[in-house]
Amino acid sequence: MAGSRTERIRSIFQRCQRLMGAGGLPESEKPLWYDVYAAFPPKVEPLYKRPVPTKVVRNILYPEDLIRAKYFKEIYDTDLVDLRNEQETTTSQKFIDKYFELRENDRNNPDLFAATVEALKDDGIKLTTWQEREKVTQIYKGTEHPSRKPSYTAEEVFGELTITREKQSAGSKDNKMDDMEIDNLAADLFDSKPKL
Repeated sequence: MAGSRTERIRSIFQRCQRLMGAGGLPESEKPLWYDVYAAFPPKVEPLYKRPVPTKVVRNILYPEDLIRAKYFKEIYDTDLVDLRNEQETTTSQKFIDKYFELRENDRNNPDLFAATVEALKDDGIKLTTWQEREKVTQIYKGTEHPSRKPSYTAEEVFGELTITREKQSAGSKDNKMDDMEIDNLAADLFDSKPKL
Protein backbone atom coordinates (compact mmCIF):
# COMPACT_ATOMS: atom_id res chain seq x y z
CA MET A 1 0.00 0.00 0.00
CA ALA A 2 2.82 2.40 0.84
CA GLY A 3 4.29 1.89 -2.62
CA SER A 4 1.30 3.56 -4.26
CA ARG A 5 1.97 6.79 -2.37
CA THR A 6 5.20 7.50 -4.14
CA GLU A 7 5.25 9.70 -7.23
CA ARG A 8 7.42 7.16 -9.06
CA ILE A 9 4.48 4.85 -9.80
CA ARG A 10 1.63 7.22 -10.66
CA SER A 11 1.23 10.93 -11.25
CA ILE A 12 -0.21 13.12 -8.52
CA PHE A 13 -3.34 13.62 -10.60
CA GLN A 14 -3.94 9.85 -10.78
CA ARG A 15 -3.38 9.52 -7.04
CA CYS A 16 -5.94 12.27 -6.31
CA GLN A 17 -8.36 10.72 -8.78
CA ARG A 18 -8.15 7.30 -7.08
CA LEU A 19 -8.40 8.80 -3.60
CA MET A 20 -11.56 10.67 -4.57
CA GLY A 21 -13.01 7.54 -6.19
CA ALA A 22 -12.34 5.47 -3.05
CA GLY A 23 -13.72 8.17 -0.72
CA GLY A 24 -10.37 8.95 0.90
CA LEU A 25 -10.46 12.53 -0.37
CA PRO A 26 -13.82 14.34 -0.18
CA GLU A 27 -14.96 16.34 -3.21
CA SER A 28 -14.89 19.54 -1.14
CA GLU A 29 -11.17 19.12 -0.35
CA LYS A 30 -9.87 18.38 -3.83
CA PRO A 31 -6.90 20.55 -4.90
CA LEU A 32 -7.50 23.76 -6.83
CA TRP A 33 -5.53 22.55 -9.83
CA TYR A 34 -7.51 19.28 -10.17
CA ASP A 35 -10.31 20.65 -12.40
CA VAL A 36 -7.86 22.58 -14.59
CA TYR A 37 -5.70 19.48 -15.05
CA ALA A 38 -8.79 17.37 -15.88
CA ALA A 39 -9.98 19.94 -18.46
CA PHE A 40 -6.52 20.50 -20.03
CA PRO A 41 -4.40 17.38 -19.55
CA PRO A 42 -0.76 17.55 -20.69
CA LYS A 43 0.25 15.87 -23.95
CA VAL A 44 2.72 13.65 -22.13
CA GLU A 45 1.84 12.36 -18.66
CA PRO A 46 4.38 13.76 -16.14
CA LEU A 47 5.63 10.49 -14.68
CA TYR A 48 8.91 9.79 -12.93
CA LYS A 49 9.79 6.96 -15.31
CA ARG A 50 9.29 9.10 -18.42
CA PRO A 51 12.45 9.07 -20.56
CA VAL A 52 14.55 12.19 -20.73
CA PRO A 53 14.10 14.02 -24.05
CA THR A 54 17.11 13.87 -26.36
CA LYS A 55 16.82 17.41 -27.70
CA VAL A 56 20.10 19.13 -28.33
CA VAL A 57 20.37 22.48 -26.60
CA ARG A 58 21.20 25.18 -29.11
CA ASN A 59 24.22 27.33 -28.53
CA ILE A 60 22.97 30.74 -27.49
CA LEU A 61 26.42 32.29 -27.09
CA TYR A 62 26.90 34.94 -29.74
CA PRO A 63 30.29 36.35 -30.87
CA GLU A 64 29.60 39.72 -29.27
CA ASP A 65 28.97 38.04 -25.90
CA LEU A 66 32.65 37.16 -25.56
CA ILE A 67 33.64 40.74 -26.38
CA ARG A 68 31.04 42.10 -23.96
CA ALA A 69 32.33 39.81 -21.20
CA LYS A 70 35.90 41.02 -21.72
CA TYR A 71 34.66 44.63 -21.86
CA PHE A 72 32.98 44.37 -18.46
CA LYS A 73 36.00 42.55 -17.04
CA GLU A 74 38.43 45.26 -18.18
CA ILE A 75 36.37 48.47 -18.26
CA TYR A 76 34.65 50.12 -15.30
CA ASP A 77 31.27 50.91 -16.83
CA THR A 78 29.09 53.51 -15.11
CA ASP A 79 26.36 53.73 -17.74
CA LEU A 80 22.81 54.30 -16.64
CA VAL A 81 20.42 52.56 -18.98
CA ASP A 82 17.01 54.04 -19.72
CA LEU A 83 14.92 51.04 -20.71
CA ARG A 84 12.20 53.28 -22.14
CA ASN A 85 14.58 54.81 -24.69
CA GLU A 86 15.62 52.22 -27.25
CA GLN A 87 17.26 54.81 -29.52
CA GLU A 88 20.16 55.51 -27.16
CA THR A 89 22.95 52.93 -27.30
CA THR A 90 25.03 52.05 -24.26
CA THR A 91 28.78 52.48 -24.11
CA SER A 92 29.26 48.72 -24.18
CA GLN A 93 27.22 48.46 -27.40
CA LYS A 94 29.23 51.31 -28.95
CA PHE A 95 32.37 49.41 -27.97
CA ILE A 96 31.14 46.22 -29.64
CA ASP A 97 30.12 48.06 -32.81
CA LYS A 98 33.52 49.76 -32.99
CA TYR A 99 35.27 46.43 -32.30
CA PHE A 100 33.56 44.73 -35.26
CA GLU A 101 34.23 47.77 -37.46
CA LEU A 102 37.95 47.66 -36.65
CA ARG A 103 38.02 43.88 -37.07
CA GLU A 104 36.68 44.18 -40.63
CA ASN A 105 39.43 46.67 -41.53
CA ASP A 106 42.33 44.98 -39.73
CA ARG A 107 41.92 41.26 -39.05
CA ASN A 108 45.61 40.73 -38.24
CA ASN A 109 45.73 43.11 -35.27
CA PRO A 110 46.72 41.00 -32.23
CA ASP A 111 45.46 43.55 -29.70
CA LEU A 112 42.18 44.62 -31.22
CA PHE A 113 40.65 45.23 -27.79
CA ALA A 114 43.20 47.93 -26.90
CA ALA A 115 42.85 49.44 -30.37
CA THR A 116 39.09 49.69 -29.84
CA VAL A 117 39.60 51.41 -26.48
CA GLU A 118 41.91 53.95 -28.11
CA ALA A 119 39.50 54.50 -31.02
CA LEU A 120 36.62 55.22 -28.65
CA LYS A 121 38.80 57.59 -26.63
CA ASP A 122 39.61 59.40 -29.89
CA ASP A 123 35.86 59.64 -30.57
CA GLY A 124 35.41 61.40 -27.22
CA ILE A 125 34.01 58.52 -25.17
CA LYS A 126 35.65 58.34 -21.76
CA LEU A 127 36.50 54.78 -20.74
CA THR A 128 37.95 54.00 -17.33
CA THR A 129 39.69 50.69 -16.68
CA TRP A 130 39.35 48.90 -13.37
CA GLN A 131 43.03 49.63 -12.64
CA GLU A 132 42.47 53.38 -13.11
CA ARG A 133 39.39 53.18 -10.90
CA GLU A 134 41.38 51.37 -8.21
CA LYS A 135 44.07 54.10 -8.28
CA VAL A 136 41.43 56.81 -7.78
CA THR A 137 39.89 54.83 -4.92
CA GLN A 138 43.29 54.53 -3.21
CA ILE A 139 43.93 58.27 -3.59
CA TYR A 140 40.62 59.24 -1.98
CA LYS A 141 40.56 56.46 0.59
CA GLY A 142 41.91 58.58 3.44
CA THR A 143 40.33 61.86 2.38
CA GLU A 144 36.77 62.97 1.95
CA HIS A 145 35.42 62.38 -1.52
CA PRO A 146 35.15 65.67 -3.48
CA SER A 147 31.64 64.95 -4.73
CA ARG A 148 30.18 64.55 -1.23
CA LYS A 149 28.37 67.56 0.17
CA PRO A 150 29.64 68.94 3.46
CA SER A 151 27.43 68.21 6.44
CA TYR A 152 26.19 70.98 8.75
CA THR A 153 24.53 70.92 12.14
CA ALA A 154 21.26 72.75 12.78
CA GLU A 155 23.06 75.38 14.88
CA GLU A 156 25.54 76.11 12.07
CA VAL A 157 22.69 76.60 9.61
CA PHE A 158 20.11 78.43 11.74
CA GLY A 159 22.39 80.05 14.31
CA GLU A 160 20.73 81.35 17.47
CA LEU A 161 17.23 80.47 16.30
CA THR A 162 17.73 76.77 17.02
CA ILE A 163 15.49 75.84 19.90
CA THR A 164 15.41 72.51 21.65
CA ARG A 165 12.73 71.29 23.99
CA GLU A 166 15.31 70.63 26.72
CA LYS A 167 16.41 74.27 26.77
CA GLN A 168 12.82 75.44 26.93
CA SER A 169 11.87 73.06 29.72
CA ALA A 170 14.93 74.19 31.72
CA GLY A 171 13.69 77.82 31.74
CA SER A 172 11.38 79.38 34.29
CA LYS A 173 7.64 78.75 34.29
CA ASP A 174 6.91 82.27 33.05
CA ASN A 175 9.18 81.96 29.99
CA LYS A 176 8.08 78.44 29.07
CA MET A 177 6.60 78.03 25.62
CA ASP A 178 4.04 75.37 25.10
CA ASP A 179 4.68 72.60 22.59
CA MET A 180 2.47 74.22 19.96
CA GLU A 181 4.55 77.42 19.91
CA ILE A 182 7.79 75.42 19.67
CA ASP A 183 6.40 73.39 16.77
CA ASN A 184 5.27 76.57 14.98
CA LEU A 185 8.69 78.18 15.48
CA ALA A 186 10.44 75.04 14.23
CA ALA A 187 8.18 74.95 11.16
CA ASP A 188 9.00 78.61 10.44
CA LEU A 189 12.72 77.84 10.75
CA PHE A 190 12.63 74.93 8.33
CA ASP A 191 10.41 76.76 5.82
CA SER A 192 12.92 79.60 5.48
CA LYS A 193 16.09 79.16 3.43
CA PRO A 194 19.30 78.49 5.39
CA LYS A 195 21.91 81.23 5.59
CA LEU A 196 25.30 79.76 4.76
